[in-house]
Amino acid sequence: MERVCPTCGTSSEKTHFDGDFCEKCSRISINCPDKVPISQCSVCKKLAKYKSTEEGVLAAVKGDYASAKYDVPNAILTVIFKKGGIIIERKKIVEIGIRKEICSDCNKRAGGYYEAIVQIRGKEERMARAIKILTEKLERLTFISKVVDRKEGSDLYTGDRKMTAQAIAEAGYKASRSEKLAGERDGKRLYRTSFCVRLD
Repeated sequence: MERVCPTCGTSSEKTHFDGDFCEKCSRISINCPDKVPISQCSVCKKLAKYKSTEEGVLAAVKGDYASAKYDVPNAILTVIFKKGGIIIERKKIVEIGIRKEICSDCNKRAGGYYEAIVQIRGKEERMARAIKILTEKLERLTFISKVVDRKEGSDLYTGDRKMTAQAIAEAGYKASRSEKLAGERDGKRLYRTSFCVRLD
C-alpha cells in the first residue's frame, strides 16, 4: 500500500519510510551539541582527552546509532541510523571550540619537576646517538624537564618513572636502577629513580 509523507508529500514508492514519514523527514535526529568544547595545551599543543578533534566530536554523539564520522575541514558530522531494516543518514554542522589551557606535564616541566634521572655514560659518539633516541621516546611518553651535561656523560631529568623505564626498554638499552626517597605526599613515600645506561 502506498504511503505519502505528511511533511513533504513524497510517495513510499520513491523512497523508504520510517513510520509515517519518509526517511528524509523522519524525526530521527542527531543528538550532539552544535559546538563541542575540546581542551588543548597552549604549550605542547596536545589535546587533553582525545588523540584527535574528530575523536572528541564523535565522543559527544549520544543515542542509538549505527555509525558516525566527522569531516573536520567542513565541520560536518554524518550519523547513520538503522531502524526497522531502513538505513537513515543524517548530517549536522558541528563546530569545535578549542579551549586553551596548560596541561599537567607542561606545568610540571615549567616547575622543574622530575621523578627520574637517566644517566647516559660511555663513548661520546655512542652517547650522542643514545641521547637523540631516548629524547624522542621520552618526549613522546612523558617529558624532560632539564638536561645536565657532566664530565662523565649527560643526565636527563624526566617527569615519570614508569614511562622512563618504558622508553629505555623501547630503545633497546639496559640500565641499572636505584631509588632515593624524595619525600612524602598524603602519607605516601615519594621516590626518585636513577637509571644508568652504560654504552661502553
